[in-house]
Amino acid sequence: MKMKHGLVKNAKAVWVVLIALIVIAVGLGVFFMRGNISAIGGDNNARTAVFLTNGQVYFGFMSDQNEQYITLSNIFYIKSTDTSSDTNKLTLVKLGSEVYGPEDSMKINRDHVLYLEKMKEHSKIADAIIKAAN
Repeated sequence: MKMKHGLVKNAKAVWVVLIALIVIAVGLGVFFMRGNISAIGGDNNARTAVFLTNGQVYFGFMSDQNEQYITLSNIFYIKSTDTSSDTNKLTLVKLGSEVYGPEDSMKINRDHVLYLEKMKEHSKIADAIIKAAN
């Protein structure tokens, strides 16, 4: 009987250690994820694609980062417009042309960022942005 009781205590200890390790691993993952988001914005000369949790993607230059917010400027985004046929047309839109007249800068809450990607200098989107700016 004593042996069974000892095994139960050991099993509880194993579960406590396992749960503690999982909590530590998740905490480290969150810590390093935030670090990676900060690290990507170091080059202010590279345009960045910011993918949000609501499905929206913004293209711009990142600056003025802190723990909670990323500042993006010179912003473009893709808008889907319905055409008379059954297909959608994608349009590149410069932030600021909307009816409510926003400035060309936004602060994005890091909690809503899925991931960030530096854009190649001559990607299709980057080339379309250059054409739109001229």
